[in-house]
Amino acid sequence: MANDRVMEEMTHGLSQRLAAVLGVQAPCLLRGPVLRQQNSQIFYAECAGQPFPLMIKQCTMPNTQVSDTRSARTQFDALQRAWAMTAGERRYNVPTPVALLEAEGIVVMEWIEGDDMTSRLTGWGVSLSERRQLVEEAAEWLRRFHHAGDLAPVRLAARKLLPRLTADPSPILADRFYRAGVAMLDRTRDVVEASEVTGGLLHGDFKSDNLLVCRNRITAIDLHLEDRDTLLFDISMFLNHLELLGLHPRGLRLATKTSELVQAFLDRYFGATGGTAPLLPLAWVRLFVLLGAWVDLPDENPGRARYHYMNFCYRRVARHLTRELSALAGNNLI
Repeated sequence: MANDRVMEEMTHGLSQRLAAVLGVQAPCLLRGPVLRQQNSQIFYAECAGQPFPLMIKQCTMPNTQVSDTRSARTQFDALQRAWAMTAGERRYNVPTPVALLEAEGIVVMEWIEGDDMTSRLTGWGVSLSERRQLVEEAAEWLRRFHHAGDLAPVRLAARKLLPRLTADPSPILADRFYRAGVAMLDRTRDVVEASEVTGGLLHGDFKSDNLLVCRNRITAIDLHLEDRDTLLFDISMFLNHLELLGLHPRGLRLATKTSELVQAFLDRYFGATGGTAPLLPLAWVRLFVLLGAWVDLPDENPGRARYHYMNFCYRRVARHLTRELSALAGNNLI
């Protein structure tokens, strides 16, 4: 009951604060939180004078109720920039930014009525062709977003990136599959640094959780926007998340199909412009991104059962990506 009263008071205060920021007389009608995540909680709002309902996203420090003002500012600035880039896209776009309540760590944007792509991918009664179509839509969103910015050839700074994987203490560093992955990245660093890849503006957190699917739109949320780096980082995050999802209890229907879905994504992203995927640099970046997320696992998953299960999933995918990188490097291994 005490928690209910606290939430009711918070919602009431937020309603009045939002009305003041938007310059409307009547308090906004709020519902929620309708969703709680590791780093945020989401409210639904309707405010007089607004042409659409609003999503109220309160950014929080991981697994706490403490407002994360820095993340809110970063996400709002990124949303404004991405909205300017995609405003001409009727299907592949981002929500309209509305306001930033920085002191409360809150980003206010257009409410998108739809499902997150993860829920669609893991839903019952969804055929492989439907899942493939969803993955292709994700690839198309990312391709259009990348090409809306300035693209330029870049070199993958493998030697500079590698120390990040062992810079901070973590129990994951002792895992033999983690060590094998780092060793393979080190052995192939010169090979991938010799490859020229495409660089540009990145989404920064591109995964199916952050894509909303509705009837006429594929809308991306939670953008962080990182400048002038290889676009393979966005691609790698999506594909790694997809493979990890196939090992999650709710995603087991994907387990035997992830390789087909990965290929469907690559075919759509690169094939739409007549290109081919740079498989060796991509395999390197995918393994690097996976290990970077894995090493943070103990801090981001305090629950013992969840931690051990996710650790198992990361070990499986790390072993697979290490073998794939080794096979692609072939005789070029140093």
